[in-house]
Amino acid sequence: MIRVLSTLVFAWFFACPALARTPEILISVSDMNGSSASLWEREICRQVHLIGNSVSDQPMNMSCRRFSSANFLDSELSQLRPRFDYHVRIMKLTDGTISLDINNWHQTNAADFKSVEVRFADRQLSGPSPQVTQKDGFERALYNFFIYAAHEDYFKAALLLNGLAESTTIGFNDKTRQFTDQTTREDITINRAVELFAGESSRKANYVRAGIELGVLLSAGLAIYYKNLVFNKQDFDYGVKEGFQKKLNGEAIRFDDNDKWANVGHEFAGMLYYQIGRANGANHLESFLIAFASSAAWEFLEFHEVFSINDQVMTSVGGYVLGEAFYQTSCALLAKGGTGAKIVGYTLSPGVALNHGIDHFKKGDRYAGQDDCSKPRWSEISFYLGLEKHQKPFQPQPSSKEALVGFQSEVITIPGYGKEGQGHGLLIDAALNRVVIEANKSMGLIDLRVIAQTVAGVYYQRNVKRDEQNRLQGYDFAIGLGSAITWNDRGSRTDGDRNGPDFAEDYYGTINILGPIAHATVYHKGMRIRAEFAFYGDFTMVKSYSLEPFYNSLEGPKNLPSNITKRGNYYGFGSTVLAAISLEYERFRLAYQGQMSQSASINSRSRLETSSTRRDNYEDRYQSHRFSVSYRLTRNLRLELAREYIIRAGSINGGFERKTTERRTMGYLVYLF
Repeated sequence: MIRVLSTLVFAWFFACPALARTPEILISVSDMNGSSASLWEREICRQVHLIGNSVSDQPMNMSCRRFSSANFLDSELSQLRPRFDYHVRIMKLTDGTISLDINNWHQTNAADFKSVEVRFADRQLSGPSPQVTQKDGFERALYNFFIYAAHEDYFKAALLLNGLAESTTIGFNDKTRQFTDQTTREDITINRAVELFAGESSRKANYVRAGIELGVLLSAGLAIYYKNLVFNKQDFDYGVKEGFQKKLNGEAIRFDDNDKWANVGHEFAGMLYYQIGRANGANHLESFLIAFASSAAWEFLEFHEVFSINDQVMTSVGGYVLGEAFYQTSCALLAKGGTGAKIVGYTLSPGVALNHGIDHFKKGDRYAGQDDCSKPRWSEISFYLGLEKHQKPFQPQPSSKEALVGFQSEVITIPGYGKEGQGHGLLIDAALNRVVIEANKSMGLIDLRVIAQTVAGVYYQRNVKRDEQNRLQGYDFAIGLGSAITWNDRGSRTDGDRNGPDFAEDYYGTINILGPIAHATVYHKGMRIRAEFAFYGDFTMVKSYSLEPFYNSLEGPKNLPSNITKRGNYYGFGSTVLAAISLEYERFRLAYQGQMSQSASINSRSRLETSSTRRDNYEDRYQSHRFSVSYRLTRNLRLELAREYIIRAGSINGGFERKTTERRTMGYLVYLF
């Protein structure tokens, strides 16, 4: 019914001259191969006038000018801009390609297009099927533009009518043949209707389905918890009534003494909570609240144990960072298509996989419940495999060689990023996202690195053009507030022994709660220079690097906090700097990635605090500096060599200082999705 109504009203609008408008259009042409006032430029101006005047009963207001491609800035445009609605720039490049660049200088609505760029190459035609020539493609594109420019209001009316069924803000009055504001019931103009419709959120969050899925997930978690009751009983401190009472009055809100894998596991549990919200149409901030509430519910359901402060931070904040970074990576992989990309994408986001399957089965559209994932994204996602050589300072064995496997992802949702164009604005969305997962196994030990970053909102500004050689020239810049996690584990035993600290391991984990992030990309003479800097305030879980000499100085581990006695780790506050810079030119890339973190222990509210009388001050520092050079072999393969320096330092009570530097040399083959 809506389609029929749309067609009828669209026809009526065409018959209504009151809606007709004659825009002012500036045409700029340049032949990079010819001399001044070339025959090609004169012919293009004639052709544009013929096409423009063929689409409307009224003559189009067009002005055609020649500009010099050597003058990259074309300063005359700033004087002409107030007089024209559209600017059409047509260039014949040195390789024979025709560049058509259309800019909407006077947007009626924020939803109107700003710019569009198309290139037409003259290729040799072959094969039985008909193909579009450069001339045909160019003329069709111009024809479509003039159709839109001459009848812009008609197009908007038809599109609005097709969207009425989904709108909660606008309607249509059959008697007056006008759009209406659903709140005031008054007739409104087409432009006002477009403004209201564009301001609507396309999300329709399904909180009922999210609640059901969270209930199933929490129930499954409880079933697994009580199945492993023999192991979990070691953390029981309260009865049912006592546990609830002390959690409500705050006495049982404490840090637990679980091992590192239990703590890291809470981050991945939070990721599942978060992605259930995301997969049901919630935005990133709403999904964070879902993860936070789900974590708090779990901590209360574990009524025998303390309400763990570290678990709440890791599940909610860590789950938010991992969940959003993986979610953005999944959406980017799904957009790339291909079986391999889809498998990896849905593996990273099982909540998205579940709901995409449900929506595809019920509605035939996997994005029906969550269209955010279908939006365009810039991404660089890769998997790599190679060899590593290192010598760990805290292990006596000589340097070892071992297999290295990793996954890296960077996803940017800033509109137009990496493309020609201009723009600026405030984006309340996860605009900058990064994931690094790297692991190896040697001599019974597992090394694991996980880094994830995301933002809560950015202000961005971009100005990217093309120079006389048709190369990108300009910059993309963004600054905002974000969160991150880092997990650097150099030596994790796999023998299952959980009693007492292991001195043949080292790990430094952070929940980077909040901090400023700055990101810039500069394009210059065929080079792409990218830099990012972030500074965070941290919640940390660290294996004290000075623990072994400190233990040796004691008569025994009596009166130490239980997490130090059992695991050797402490919880603390600190700060982290994450920095990266890269330079790319043709097939080569030089890059640096760094992390600089520091941590100091929190000496209060630990589990079994009354049985520990010592209040030692633990301090640690972690630095990682990786330098790499790579060469792109094919479109999807890159060879990379890297050298990394890991600097660890620690002290306890201002003494027992220990500082070492580990050197890693790596070579690996990178597959780009």
